[in-house]
Amino acid sequence: WSHSGGALIAHQKKKAKLVLFKMDYTWKDVNNDLTLIIQMLRNLVRRQWKEEERGEKMIKKLENGDIFTRRILNKIWSQKGKKKGGLWVNGKGTKPNSKKRKKNVLGQQEKKEG
Repeated sequence: WSHSGGALIAHQKKKAKLVLFKMDYTWKDVNNDLTLIIQMLRNLVRRQWKEEERGEKMIKKLENGDIFTRRILNKIWSQKGKKKGGLWVNGKGTKPNSKKRKKNVLGQQEKKEG
Protein backbone atom coordinates (compact mmCIF):
# COMPACT_ATOMS: atom_id res chain seq x y z
CA TRP A 1 0.00 0.00 0.00
CA SER A 2 1.20 3.46 -0.74
CA HIS A 3 -0.33 6.83 -0.01
CA SER A 4 -0.10 9.70 -2.50
CA GLY A 5 -2.11 12.90 -2.80
CA GLY A 6 -5.03 11.89 -0.59
CA ALA A 7 -5.75 8.74 -2.58
CA LEU A 8 -4.88 5.18 -1.65
CA ILE A 9 -3.26 3.07 -4.35
CA ALA A 10 -3.32 -0.69 -3.95
CA HIS A 11 -0.79 -2.62 -6.01
CA GLN A 12 -2.16 -5.94 -7.25
CA LYS A 13 -0.49 -8.07 -9.92
CA LYS A 14 0.81 -5.28 -12.20
CA LYS A 15 -2.46 -3.32 -11.79
CA ALA A 16 -2.93 -0.23 -9.71
CA LYS A 17 -6.28 0.32 -8.12
CA LEU A 18 -7.31 3.86 -7.14
CA VAL A 19 -9.52 4.20 -4.09
CA LEU A 20 -10.71 7.72 -3.25
CA PHE A 21 -11.25 8.89 0.29
CA LYS A 22 -14.10 11.14 1.37
CA MET A 23 -11.37 13.63 2.13
CA ASP A 24 -10.71 14.11 -1.60
CA TYR A 25 -14.17 15.55 -2.08
CA THR A 26 -13.64 18.06 0.71
CA TRP A 27 -10.27 19.02 -0.75
CA LYS A 28 -11.96 19.55 -4.12
CA ASP A 29 -14.52 21.77 -2.42
CA VAL A 30 -11.79 23.70 -0.64
CA ASN A 31 -9.90 24.07 -3.91
CA ASN A 32 -13.03 25.37 -5.67
CA ASP A 33 -13.72 27.81 -2.85
CA LEU A 34 -10.15 29.10 -2.94
CA THR A 35 -10.28 29.62 -6.71
CA LEU A 36 -13.54 31.57 -6.29
CA ILE A 37 -12.01 33.73 -3.56
CA ILE A 38 -8.94 34.39 -5.72
CA GLN A 39 -11.15 35.42 -8.65
CA MET A 40 -13.19 37.74 -6.42
CA LEU A 41 -10.03 39.37 -5.06
CA ARG A 42 -8.61 39.73 -8.57
CA ASN A 43 -11.80 41.45 -9.76
CA LEU A 44 -11.80 43.74 -6.72
CA VAL A 45 -8.19 44.77 -7.35
CA ARG A 46 -8.96 45.41 -11.04
CA ARG A 47 -11.93 47.62 -10.13
CA GLN A 48 -9.83 49.63 -7.66
CA TRP A 49 -7.07 49.99 -10.26
CA LYS A 50 -9.53 51.27 -12.86
CA GLU A 51 -10.98 53.78 -10.38
CA GLU A 52 -7.49 55.04 -9.51
CA GLU A 53 -6.58 55.38 -13.20
CA ARG A 54 -9.84 57.19 -13.91
CA GLY A 55 -9.20 59.53 -10.97
CA GLU A 56 -5.68 60.29 -12.19
CA LYS A 57 -6.95 61.02 -15.70
CA MET A 58 -9.61 63.35 -14.29
CA ILE A 59 -7.00 65.24 -12.25
CA LYS A 60 -4.77 65.65 -15.32
CA LYS A 61 -7.68 66.87 -17.43
CA LEU A 62 -8.80 69.29 -14.74
CA GLU A 63 -5.26 70.60 -14.24
CA ASN A 64 -4.83 71.20 -17.96
CA GLY A 65 -8.26 72.79 -18.27
CA ASP A 66 -9.46 70.25 -20.83
CA ILE A 67 -12.81 69.76 -19.11
CA PHE A 68 -14.95 71.99 -16.95
CA THR A 69 -17.31 70.47 -14.45
CA ARG A 70 -20.45 72.19 -13.22
CA ARG A 71 -19.01 72.60 -9.73
CA ILE A 72 -15.96 74.45 -11.02
CA LEU A 73 -18.05 76.71 -13.24
CA ASN A 74 -20.38 77.49 -10.35
CA LYS A 75 -17.41 78.69 -8.32
CA ILE A 76 -16.17 80.83 -11.21
CA TRP A 77 -19.53 82.50 -11.90
CA SER A 78 -20.09 85.77 -10.09
CA GLN A 79 -23.25 86.80 -8.29
CA LYS A 80 -22.51 90.47 -9.10
CA GLY A 81 -22.85 89.82 -12.82
CA LYS A 82 -26.50 88.73 -12.50
CA LYS A 83 -28.78 90.48 -14.97
CA LYS A 84 -32.40 89.57 -15.64
CA GLY A 85 -32.17 86.28 -13.74
CA GLY A 86 -29.18 84.90 -15.67
CA LEU A 87 -25.66 84.25 -14.41
CA TRP A 88 -22.82 85.97 -16.18
CA VAL A 89 -19.34 84.54 -16.14
CA ASN A 90 -16.50 86.73 -14.88
CA GLY A 91 -13.43 87.47 -16.94
CA LYS A 92 -11.71 85.00 -14.63
CA GLY A 93 -13.99 82.30 -16.00
CA THR A 94 -12.00 82.12 -19.21
CA LYS A 95 -8.77 81.37 -17.35
CA PRO A 96 -9.57 79.44 -14.17
CA ASN A 97 -6.96 79.11 -11.46
CA SER A 98 -5.40 75.68 -11.95
CA LYS A 99 -3.84 75.61 -8.47
CA LYS A 100 -7.20 76.06 -6.75
CA ARG A 101 -8.79 73.53 -9.05
CA LYS A 102 -6.06 70.96 -8.33
CA LYS A 103 -6.46 71.57 -4.59
CA ASN A 104 -10.23 71.08 -4.83
CA VAL A 105 -9.92 67.87 -6.82
CA LEU A 106 -7.35 66.41 -4.43
CA GLY A 107 -9.55 67.35 -1.47
CA GLN A 108 -12.51 65.56 -3.05
CA GLN A 109 -10.40 62.45 -3.60
CA GLU A 110 -9.24 62.46 0.02
CA LYS A 111 -12.85 62.70 1.18
CA LYS A 112 -13.77 59.69 -0.97
CA GLU A 113 -10.84 57.63 0.33
CA GLY A 114 -11.19 58.59 3.99
